[in-house]
Amino acid sequence: MVFIVIPVYNRKHYLRDCLLSLSKQTFPDFRVIVVDDGSTDSTLDVLAGYVEKDARFRLFQRPGDRIKGPSACRNYGFEYSQGEFIQFFDSDDLMHPRHLEMKVAVLADTIRFDFVVCQTASFVAKNKIIGRPANLRSNTVFEDSFLGKVEFLTSTPMWRRRCLADLDHLFDEGLVLGDETEFHARVLFRFRNYGVVEEPLILRREHNLSTTGRLRGRDERVLLSSLHSRRKIHATVVSNSAMTPRLLDHFRLSAFAHFVRGINAGSAEVAEDAYGFAREVGPQKSGRRVYLSFYKAVAAVNALAGRRSAFAFGGTIYLLTTRFLGAYRSLRKLLARSSSR
Repeated sequence: MVFIVIPVYNRKHYLRDCLLSLSKQTFPDFRVIVVDDGSTDSTLDVLAGYVEKDARFRLFQRPGDRIKGPSACRNYGFEYSQGEFIQFFDSDDLMHPRHLEMKVAVLADTIRFDFVVCQTASFVAKNKIIGRPANLRSNTVFEDSFLGKVEFLTSTPMWRRRCLADLDHLFDEGLVLGDETEFHARVLFRFRNYGVVEEPLILRREHNLSTTGRLRGRDERVLLSSLHSRRKIHATVVSNSAMTPRLLDHFRLSAFAHFVRGINAGSAEVAEDAYGFAREVGPQKSGRRVYLSFYKAVAAVNALAGRRSAFAFGGTIYLLTTRFLGAYRSLRKLLARSSSR
């Protein structure tokens, strides 16, 4: 049996289409657990209609003592699941009619697979598909998924329940951004055998009400969450002696990127936390001078607070084209030129 876990919050406009796509699955042995995150629109009315007419659908409310957010809803839904296979899904997306059938077939045929993934097609209207197929295959899936070499969304894998049950916890409920990346890092570090269905079995809706879209920007809480996610993954890698040159380079760039974003947002806490992360990761070349220069860069940007955006933009452009120290040195030059004008 497959248990599908869906967090939902104010999705009255999209939820009906999502649930309809689930009800049309060719694989009959499934249950749907929908966990509401405190919706204030008519989402609950839509859900009530499905629960009444189809016993495979169950509705839960996130308990008041759990942190608001999709992570808490997914965790709570998993706690009530019982099936051999677990499929997380989003309330605004659509599921291909053979989604469950094709994924279950792969896992049933190959016992050694811990999970199976499929392609995702994004759409902005029912007849307008955008994007192109993602790379899903890798011999180093833990590293490549974190570095973006393979693209796994939360709804991409169907997991064997034993893999998730073996973890200390699933999604970090304290993170508002980066929770899915951090979850995948922990589970893929331990379970790396998987199958691939190269057909788009998920239709991902692109719209401006998506959680990711709402969380992007200069919000300090979001930036800190993103940074803390990276620090947690770094701690996992270090504690398991799994660091590679590619991962090390990524962590260095991530520390500097968050430093720049903190400056752009006018957040001393984000910039200082990113500086601390940089010290944990270590410079590309050893020596205290690098750390001291990093600190001076923070101080210089704070002193020129009225022109944060220009500096951050320049620093980001350099960041995209150079390594950690190269980006850092370029930003220092930019600051020096700007302060002399």
